[in-house]
Amino acid sequence: MPHLHHVVFDLDGTLVETAADIALAANRALTSFGLAPLDEACIRGLVGNGATRLMAGCLAACGGEQSAPLDQLVAAFVAAYAKDPVVRSRPYRGMAEVLDRLRGQGLGLSVLTNKPETLARQVLDHLGLSAFFAQIVGAGTGLPLKPDPTGLRGVVAAAGCPPDKTALVGDSTVDWHTAVGAGTRFVGAAWGFTQPDELRRAGITPLVAWPLALLDDLHAAPLAAAPRVGRQHRG
Repeated sequence: MPHLHHVVFDLDGTLVETAADIALAANRALTSFGLAPLDEACIRGLVGNGATRLMAGCLAACGGEQSAPLDQLVAAFVAAYAKDPVVRSRPYRGMAEVLDRLRGQGLGLSVLTNKPETLARQVLDHLGLSAFFAQIVGAGTGLPLKPDPTGLRGVVAAAGCPPDKTALVGDSTVDWHTAVGAGTRFVGAAWGFTQPDELRRAGITPLVAWPLALLDDLHAAPLAAAPRVGRQHRG
């Protein structure tokens, strides 16, 4: 197997536990339109396909589809999140050490997220993680969102690395499908927003239980192959 040269990380549910702050901003947006707030667990299940689909899901969950224009609700969410992007968000335990050690091995590191890129950079800057990454690519750059593989292909090309020497690390079937489409390797983050059993039912392997285990499993990651089942969410 070719030696691994490049690792691309998803952000929400992979690098950083962001659900509480996303839920806070989403509920601020909902209540600004007179809609009832949602439980954090409900909002967590909607994260990953971008801000528009997140807020469309929130509208459906609270029965407010006829009560608020979606584009205005999305704008309210983005503004609320940008104001307080890191109140309770934290890197997953051991993640900073993993990034430091991978960089010490000479691997290139990148981020590919469906979060608006400006917000992704705010979160990573605030948590002191931005310096680990040569590229941070998110929504709002004109690229289609994951699971479309275009963004990952661009990140791989910019790194000057063949796809089969790149591994994508993510916590969802969205990330898995993205790796399949781009022809990269894949490692599933079982500590993230998706329940591990759901990833197993989709036939996704390998699944890594905690960040530090990436140091043992990344170099053996196989090329991603189309999963058997599993809905796409969170990216």
